[in-house]
Amino acid sequence: MKETNLDLDDRTLTLDTPASIDAFCEKYTTYVLKALYGITRKRPISKEISERPGLFEELAKDATTDALVWAINNAHKYDPQRAAVRTWLVAGARNRLKRKMANEAKRLHQQQRL
Repeated sequence: MKETNLDLDDRTLTLDTPASIDAFCEKYTTYVLKALYGITRKRPISKEISERPGLFEELAKDATTDALVWAINNAHKYDPQRAAVRTWLVAGARNRLKRKMANEAKRLHQQQRL
């Protein structure tokens, strides 16, 4: 894996070993999940998703995992002049969650029509 430095809370984390990647994921998983839950409190979730217990949580966890993998693979594109790491990660996770919710709502709606 190509060495990549990210400025995290006034320190540098190098994502070039499994241990450094684990530390990165450990540090941000909970933060990103809480941010996604906060974002959706401000915006309505589709009826199809809100009617199924645990579905939103599952989608949020999937989006968080996808965003962390995306961040690790695209860390070389991170620009600290444009955003903090947390902002960058939450934006990536939010976009993935919106896509996952839209796809799932569409799938559930089609399923109900059958």
